Amino acid sequence: MNEIDAIIDSSVLLAYKSGDPHAKNLIFRAIEQEVRLGISTYSLFLIWGSQHFDRKSEIAFTSLIDYLTPIELDLPNALNSGNLFRESNIYFGENVQNIETDNSIDIVKTIENFFVQNAYYKLTKPIITCSPDMYYEFSDLIEPKDF
Repeated sequence: MNEIDAIIDSSVLLAYKSGDPHAKNLIFRAIEQEVRLGISTYSLFLIWGSQHFDRKSEIAFTSLIDYLTPIELDLPNALNSGNLFRESNIYFGENVQNIETDNSIDIVKTIENFFVQNAYYKLTKPIITCSPDMYYEFSDLIEPKDF
């Protein structure tokens, strides 16, 4: 796992899908094996669960995964990410289903951020994201154009 150069979150692959030139360049560099990128399996879960994810997207992203290193959601990662979440003092209430749709997207993305941060602490590799504002109290972030 330490064989990666950086960790990406779902925002990078979604930006790639949307045609962002910097995200595309970063992914092309991974395909050419110029850079080794890791991605949390939870980030992949978010992409596959997206409302806009269709069969064409599935085929494209499945082939892209061959050029990325999945960071598995195993028991230690789940527990450590849960600890980061609890210590953040972010509270969403007992029943997440009662939260408005706009906020639930933030909740799902916030949970991803804790998995990505846990990978950062474990692997000490930079985080590449197109959504730096979604990371609470975390400043060591890189945008695709800067990596």
